[in-house]
Amino acid sequence: MMKSLKEMDWKRITVTLLRVAIGWHLLYEGVSKLVVENWTALDFLVNTTGFFSGFYHWLASSESLMAVIDPLNMYGLILIGMGLFVPPNTSAIMGSVPKERLGTASAMVATLRHIGMSVGLAISGSVFTASRFSHATQLTSQELPQDVVGKLSTRKMLFS
Repeated sequence: MMKSLKEMDWKRITVTLLRVAIGWHLLYEGVSKLVVENWTALDFLVNTTGFFSGFYHWLASSESLMAVIDPLNMYGLILIGMGLFVPPNTSAIMGSVPKERLGTASAMVATLRHIGMSVGLAISGSVFTASRFSHATQLTSQELPQDVVGKLSTRKMLFS
């Protein structure tokens, strides 16, 4: 039974829409940083001002810290975005299904979520492997010894 416009909980609807929009934005930003080949947070950290700028400049001064900060930034945005975006969508789907069909709808949502995770993992693995092979090709073109190139890449596993 549909509620009239006066009976709807507009505050809840607004907060849910805001949560979905923020979640989508964070998810998009994380994925876009992941797709860019050489993205780094270094420029952002170096150009900060304000209360924590000394701490951010210290983080930017270390290559080993940046090697940890960049993936944390990318994957953190993706995970937080998914955490904000997925639950309201699941609630909307489950809320629109009649009670006698909730079991089927729940199974479909879970199945599609697992298929999405499996496909995403396969694509991520393919991108990772291709990028490793690309780096091996660049190393080979720099005339490094083959044993060094073999240790630094997965080329032997791919083409042996």
